[in-house]
Amino acid sequence: MRELVQIAQRLVKAVSVTLPFSISLSDADGCIVGATDSKRIGTFHPVYKRVIESKDVIAFSDSEASKFDNVLPGLAMPLNFQEETVGVLGIIGPPEEVRPHAELTKHYVELLWQETFYKQLADLKTKMEETYLQYILMNDAKNEEQMMQYCDALHIDMDTQMFCVVIHVEDYLVREFDDRVFSLTVNNLKELILREINHIFHQKQLLKVRFLNTDKIVLLFSAASVHAYVAFMDAFKQKSAKLLRRLAKYHLSGPSIAAGKLVDSVLTIHESYQEAEQLLKQSHRQILSYHDWDVTTELLPSKVDQAFKDRMMFRLQDVWEDKKCKEVISSFQAYCQYGMNITEAAKALAIHRNTVIYRLKKMEEITSMDTRDFQHCALLYVILKNICPLFV
Repeated sequence: MRELVQIAQRLVKAVSVTLPFSISLSDADGCIVGATDSKRIGTFHPVYKRVIESKDVIAFSDSEASKFDNVLPGLAMPLNFQEETVGVLGIIGPPEEVRPHAELTKHYVELLWQETFYKQLADLKTKMEETYLQYILMNDAKNEEQMMQYCDALHIDMDTQMFCVVIHVEDYLVREFDDRVFSLTVNNLKELILREINHIFHQKQLLKVRFLNTDKIVLLFSAASVHAYVAFMDAFKQKSAKLLRRLAKYHLSGPSIAAGKLVDSVLTIHESYQEAEQLLKQSHRQILSYHDWDVTTELLPSKVDQAFKDRMMFRLQDVWEDKKCKEVISSFQAYCQYGMNITEAAKALAIHRNTVIYRLKKMEEITSMDTRDFQHCALLYVILKNICPLFV
């Protein structure tokens, strides 16, 4: 069996640590797939085929082994799994010396094979769930019958309110391992990362947490109400920061986390996923959501179309052309940042408050705005800092 071939040499190495004899493993056709002497790998063992057919232990002394090619003295025992003989374990040495170790070694190899088999089944289930989630999250137009099948397999109620959280780990798994490392090791690392995520976001509303690919993890949450969603978002930033600290022990630096909006059902969950993805693309912050006012303020300009930006550039042309524009703009921005407090703005800029007053009046002359009007100041501040940021 292919699975036996893949793990045979690792089994040989594990057993050889404690067993004082050389061993070999064959597949169900009698071909040696693992051996202490690696030169024997790929060769046919004529007696192993007999062991598989008889499903019984065969012992060979020196004289008996010499009658066959590629046969050494020792014991050959069938390896069984789910009432089927899947290969042969050969322990090389005088039969009377090998026999006390035989049964224990045979059971150990069979247990390890069984563990690997069930691990591969679990990995297959995980891959299927990842495929289902990719379809649900990445397709705007969905086949409803197919969606029902996938949701049933994922144990997700199609009609419940839900939202997505997306975590980008970039090319971490690709960088961490190369092709010399077993894929099992990569899977183990993925499990450790998912375990950390489950530890931080552990709650009954967490429906699924899966890798969508090597650089992206998705968390799917249900929400009983808008209030429940808001409560989650209130704690989102703190929990995400805690998760980032825990992931650092795996040398995972620079991951970013974004939460999408609440949607009515699984049929529109792609909208939540897309919002989270857009947040990750538009900002260099590590923790992102529109529930965070700092994030919303930063991303506001990206929601303004180019025609409006061009119109504002034209409207403020006199500001750009003024010889003192850089000083005027910096003073105005400080004035806004310090709550429209002239004294505090002057302290921050290390200039006299009269200088700030002069520059604010200059801004009023150029733009015809009122620097005492909060709405005027808020609009111009956003335009200068984010929409038309010539001097940031």
